[in-house]
Amino acid sequence: MKKKIIASCILAGLFLWICNFNVLAKEFDPPSGMPSDVVELWQNMMEEQKKTEYYMGTYELTAYTWTGNPCADGVYPSSGFTAASNDSRLWHHWIYIEGYGEVYIHDTGGMASNVIDIYMDSYDSCIQFGRRTANIYIID
Repeated sequence: MKKKIIASCILAGLFLWICNFNVLAKEFDPPSGMPSDVVELWQNMMEEQKKTEYYMGTYELTAYTWTGNPCADGVYPSSGFTAASNDSRLWHHWIYIEGYGEVYIHDTGGMASNVIDIYMDSYDSCIQFGRRTANIYIID
């Protein structure tokens, strides 16, 4: 039994390395024929990583729109891609926002460190988005 578990761990690790798969950014759809115990082991490892290593906490989400200025790192913002945060642990990282998706922290702003400001194309989109909270994970 111990050899089977070790072999399953090696197979799961090899599969992840070959696919260069980011376990937090994507849902896992196992290839046909992969042993069910390997799939189960891998899914359990993915859940544990979400809970510990990459989980950053619950943040307040707000939205901002075009100001004509570039982000703090010189890149112009784009919808569905750019966000701002004063939490230096998030700068220049891809993050996953539960209930929203992935964004890259290009920008800073005048908000508190537990706030993420998401760039949107229009003022109306920002108003519709409003303020909400979500769990945040670093995915790169």
